[in-house]
Amino acid sequence: MIIKLSYVKRHLVAFLTIPLLLGLLFATVLPITGITGMTVVDDDETSEISESETTEVDKDETEEKNESETSEDEDDEDEDEDGIGDEEEEKNERALQIEASEKEVQIESELKNGENKDSIEIEFKVTDEPEIKVEYESENGSNEIELSFKVKFYSLIEYNDTNLDGIFNESEDDLVQELRLDTSHVEYLPISYSTELIGNTTIHIINAITTDGVFSLQFFIAEEFALVNGSLITPTEMKIDIGINDFPFINETSDLALKLRLEAEVEYENDEETEDEEGERATSEAEVEVTMNGFTGFFSWSENVLVDGNVMQVKASPVDDDHDSDFGEQKIYLNYPRGNKILHDPKIGVAGILQVAGVPLGTGTPGFEAIIVAFTIFIASVITIYRHRR
Repeated sequence: MIIKLSYVKRHLVAFLTIPLLLGLLFATVLPITGITGMTVVDDDETSEISESETTEVDKDETEEKNESETSEDEDDEDEDEDGIGDEEEEKNERALQIEASEKEVQIESELKNGENKDSIEIEFKVTDEPEIKVEYESENGSNEIELSFKVKFYSLIEYNDTNLDGIFNESEDDLVQELRLDTSHVEYLPISYSTELIGNTTIHIINAITTDGVFSLQFFIAEEFALVNGSLITPTEMKIDIGINDFPFINETSDLALKLRLEAEVEYENDEETEDEEGERATSEAEVEVTMNGFTGFFSWSENVLVDGNVMQVKASPVDDDHDSDFGEQKIYLNYPRGNKILHDPKIGVAGILQVAGVPLGTGTPGFEAIIVAFTIFIASVITIYRHRR
């Protein structure tokens, strides 16, 4: 077969470029994937391997595998039996500083380990309506506030569910009465602050309750992952127990809603799947979230509520603008079945900042997908240039 010299010249770029690029790919990818070479064994050499040697090899491999699994198990030890490995606990442990007075609590939570000592500041106060403010700072040299948002507990609403959708709608449902939760309409006992040791974890507990006992808020926060009343909380969030006791219903068939006001520089959005659900730390949750400067704050809640000792369903309205607010706030209604004792379980915090231990990419090789994508784009570019030159 005779190849013309002119043909070779015209296709010289392809002849040289493709093997060169393939060589670069294997030279880059193979070392980082741990594949350093291949050994080819002749058939004659293969036949010389005896059954005993094969058994010995299998035994050695089994022993190595068992040792590896044992090592991994040791790394995944869970001393406090909360379902979170000790390594992940250590990576996410935070230092808490709490200052409490009769009407206000200041909480500062700072990451203990790692270079980025990010800070979460939570302020709870009852100088007007009960209000939680969350601020997040990521220390990247500027110490600027990256995220700031508020949740206010505005009122309890008794209503007749005219359209039977289980959600209070101002324009369609019959408003029976509204019990405002601000200090001009109801009195609060002084805020109480205490700690409790659960296992080897210190839980910080804050209580605010009206003098008539109808409405109460109880907060739980810890420096590490902790199991509190059957719920697993992370160090980047605070658990809230909302209590409604002996609400003075007027109508015998009415329902109850808790109105929340939401304040931030950007709009809140509903989200049906929370970070705790994604991390398999919780089930049946929903939330509203707000994203600023690439960071996300959230107010989430269990979609189940305990009503007179029975587990029942909570329904939430979509986030909407509160036209009655002078500050451009938004609103949401948490709707509860009628009962004498209602206990609900929300959480508030910052999502996406947990330090996860030992999470590989899909191939188990950091950057592998990026290399493949870059290589594909490079090949396509070379082929395109080559075709244009032809």
